Amino acid sequence: MCGISPAPRGGGHAASPQSPRERQIEVKRGATDAAEDAAGVYTKRPRAAIVGASFALALSALVGASVPEGRADPLRSPAVNTKADDGVIKRSPYGARDELELRAAPPITRRGTNPDDVTDVKVLEDQPAPALPGAPDAGAATAAAPDPAAPSDTAASPPTTVPNVPEVHEKTETKTPSLLTRQEAPEKKLWEISNGGFTASRFAVQRRLTACPTALLTPRASIPVEPRAFLWRVALDTWHGLEALTDRESGLPIDNVSFQGRLLAPLSVKVGDYTNITNVGLQLAAIAAAKRLGFILDDAAQSYASRLLDTLGTLKNHHGYFFNYYDTTSLEPTSSFISFVDTSWLVAGLLITRQAFPALATSVGELLEPIELAYFYNKRDKLMSHGYYANLQTLSVYQYGAFYTEARLGSLIAIGKGDVPAEHWYAMQRAYRPTCSEGERCPDLHDLAYTARDGSRMHVHYFDWGDHRYVPSWGGSMFEALMPRLVLDEGHWAPRSLGPNGEAHAVLQELYARSTLGYPVWGMSPSIDPDTGRYGEFGASVLGSHGYSSAVVAPYAAALALAVAPDDATANLMEMVRRYDIYGEFGFYDSVNPVSGKVAYSYLALDQAMLFLAVANRLTGGYLRDLFEADPFIRPALPLLSEERFFR
Repeated sequence: MCGISPAPRGGGHAASPQSPRERQIEVKRGATDAAEDAAGVYTKRPRAAIVGASFALALSALVGASVPEGRADPLRSPAVNTKADDGVIKRSPYGARDELELRAAPPITRRGTNPDDVTDVKVLEDQPAPALPGAPDAGAATAAAPDPAAPSDTAASPPTTVPNVPEVHEKTETKTPSLLTRQEAPEKKLWEISNGGFTASRFAVQRRLTACPTALLTPRASIPVEPRAFLWRVALDTWHGLEALTDRESGLPIDNVSFQGRLLAPLSVKVGDYTNITNVGLQLAAIAAAKRLGFILDDAAQSYASRLLDTLGTLKNHHGYFFNYYDTTSLEPTSSFISFVDTSWLVAGLLITRQAFPALATSVGELLEPIELAYFYNKRDKLMSHGYYANLQTLSVYQYGAFYTEARLGSLIAIGKGDVPAEHWYAMQRAYRPTCSEGERCPDLHDLAYTARDGSRMHVHYFDWGDHRYVPSWGGSMFEALMPRLVLDEGHWAPRSLGPNGEAHAVLQELYARSTLGYPVWGMSPSIDPDTGRYGEFGASVLGSHGYSSAVVAPYAAALALAVAPDDATANLMEMVRRYDIYGEFGFYDSVNPVSGKVAYSYLALDQAMLFLAVANRLTGGYLRDLFEADPFIRPALPLLSEERFFR
């Protein structure tokens, strides 16, 4: 067996974090002082302390707006009523990953998308509530699907006034429905009792893993030095890890495994025995990629994918919408939150699956049929809500307002399916006014005005830093900028906007790391901080409207750049192996401090899957992108991407 995880404070099973995909944050900068005091730990970043650290009690900002009386609640069971409790809630513009319940936190809190991609806080009570899933939308002007290639007049001329970055430390006291309800997992508790109690059951959790590594590090001499052979080795080792670190009974990917003190002894290996639906979506895509690479036979790959689909079919859901987190042993939901971005990435994995395995198309269709992304859409603001609280029967008040984040893929899927109009694409803000640290060279803000093909007048705000022009992400991370390229060839479909923008982000990540920070390697993105053992948001600050810290480099972030700068990205990954003890039996560990050389010896399902898919695309000429773009849900939206211009 690999090891055991510590018991959460107060005993019992630790509920999974609420909300990366949206999966990023356990306690963020916006956490209340009360939560800080209650927990005894102030975790400032996306997924809380790494396995083995104290389980923090998370209370984060944000309460969803209740559906106005007399209006239909699309995801609510009519028999359920939630009573409002008094509570002091910290309002933060960060979003769903901050919208956590007070609970014993699992080892690592992960992202699913950037919660910081928000406009000013907007309460949704003025928005007509969507109809129940499957019911006609009474507020729709027409039943016809929009033409994604033709921007609407409404969205044609975005405001030329550039908003400031939303305030990140606003606190308000408000009486609201309680966010403190813990999502219990009673079946898991009974399972733990049957295995000798919580602590003893950690060994049983370890025994459920498909396989465990036998050595912490791989000898450098055994790793190829020829670039393409190196990528093949990385792909194979990473796939072995994705295959091994799954629950052997359900097939679900384990969220994280970490090795404390660089040891593989049972008490030093900690397992986060829960998963997020983005993990599941990317695992499905990884199975298709492994089949194409020849790592798994076709029949075995189809059986593996079918098993995951069967498991999804057994999971408790809310009118067909999956909750954000599930226990991998009991399969109980450990979150009551339904995330827009995580739902979107699960859908992306399902679309790839039905293209890669036509025999599974019916099973995939049954899972996709009830999911209508229109439910998250605010018609007034033309933006997507971060998600829905099933326990509170309320949508989040926070919305995805910043355009250049990983959440944009969900918007494209929604448009392609006909769930939302194309004007939603243009309603997202391309750039806020930059916020810069004292003494740091700040990007200049510019406006591009041009006439679209249909005669509409368009305005795009972008940054200029040095000789480089780009639309920023929120925090300047590779994750926000390049994750959608795992499944979408933005360079081909958006040659005047998203294509060159991704290239600029990769170039500037390297330039900023080497020239400004003096790092020998680059690739800053949310990952575990090796110095604290906590998950944090990292990026190149000049690439974000509200730039993150640049203290950590993550191999998966470097791998994402294979889509836009393959030679530089490969050389960067090889340099990491040369300089640091960062490569193990299952491939790269999560991150490294490039100055001290300290490594976070953890495998995170999300980061490993992104790394594997990025390398697989490089080795196969974009196989996953071809599958995704061929799906009938996506094809109608692709012409939309060619319309926009960012800087010329």
